[in-house]
Amino acid sequence: MLALLSAITGREYDKVEFEKAGERIFNLEKLLNYREGFRRADDQLPDRFFEDAFTIGSKKGAVLNRNEFDAMLTRYYTDRGWDPETTRPGQAKLKELGLASI
Repeated sequence: MLALLSAITGREYDKVEFEKAGERIFNLEKLLNYREGFRRADDQLPDRFFEDAFTIGSKKGAVLNRNEFDAMLTRYYTDRGWDPETTRPGQAKLKELGLASI
């Protein structure tokens, strides 16, 4: 993919720049979804994941815990540099990615 991006853009990318480009794209997608009204409530799993036990694999019989899932979601947003309540990418993250003017 690195060679393909370099060929398409005519600019040489190293691994760090390639990963930064991917993160920039991911955050732009998040901003678009945020603009269109998607919030934390939209990042939920269907109820069956918390009610129906897994039927195969090493976790057979287990169900997801809603509180643990919610805590993991908060950590995910925080680790991404997004506001854990609104899910909007924070200004520091946008500045890091060269997207502060958005």
